[in-house]
Amino acid sequence: MLTTAKKPSETIVRATSAIDTFRKFRRETAQSVRLADVKENEALKALKVAWRKYEYQSDIMGAGPNDENYENAISAIKGITYSAKDVALFSVGLSEFADEEYLSSKAGFFISALVNNGNETEYKVFVPHIEEIRGHLKLKVSWLGYRNTKNLTIEGNIEACTGDKMQGGQIIVNGNVRGTELGDFMEGGRIIVNGNMGTGVGIKMKNGEIIINGNVSANIGDNMLGGVIRINGDVNAGFLVGESMKGGEIHVNGKLDLRGFDLHVISGKVFHNGKLIAGEKE
Repeated sequence: MLTTAKKPSETIVRATSAIDTFRKFRRETAQSVRLADVKENEALKALKVAWRKYEYQSDIMGAGPNDENYENAISAIKGITYSAKDVALFSVGLSEFADEEYLSSKAGFFISALVNNGNETEYKVFVPHIEEIRGHLKLKVSWLGYRNTKNLTIEGNIEACTGDKMQGGQIIVNGNVRGTELGDFMEGGRIIVNGNMGTGVGIKMKNGEIIINGNVSANIGDNMLGGVIRINGDVNAGFLVGESMKGGEIHVNGKLDLRGFDLHVISGKVFHNGKLIAGEKE
């Protein structure tokens, strides 16, 4: 369990065990599925049909046109009535599609579309089981929370590009972000990671708040335009904090290894343990 000293000016969300939460969910859903009516079962079946007809575009490297992939997912689920519980059950059942190419990115865009297009405000998805499917590959989900507008809780470790172009609401990750890019081009809302982060936090971020209750490897607030980033753990490559930053604030509340480098902040502010170390003074 990750614990962080709470400061009055900060919002800290304590992590719970993703594994315990997942197991608890499985016990609950086992009973709820037995008692579910036909309509609920039909909703989950319809989502699986939509997944199979979803046209995911990719290039030779597995990447693709993000906006187009998201819009294709919206089109695939059009006309389907589903609940937040159906979305959670769908995420648990992703193992059914384990052999599909580009599952990681495809699942992220599809689930993002389900959340943003749904009628409820609170959603939870479970991803720990995905990394157990392919053994040594340890596949994770990327692109969760794309254009997010709702409150989304993610239980488990994820890979990359979470909260890209986020509009509002809140994303809580109860696990680690092992890859790159969190909150890129973010325009509003809040992202909380109850774990560690790889590289690339708030690149070209415009507004909103990102809180990492763990350590970050490097590259925080690159070309950041606005908003607030709080790192409550350590930053390894501190010289890559606020690179070409043009606005907003970055707060590092753990160790910061600058390695003798100056921070290249154009505008905005960088704080280390509450002390302004780069950027504009009042």
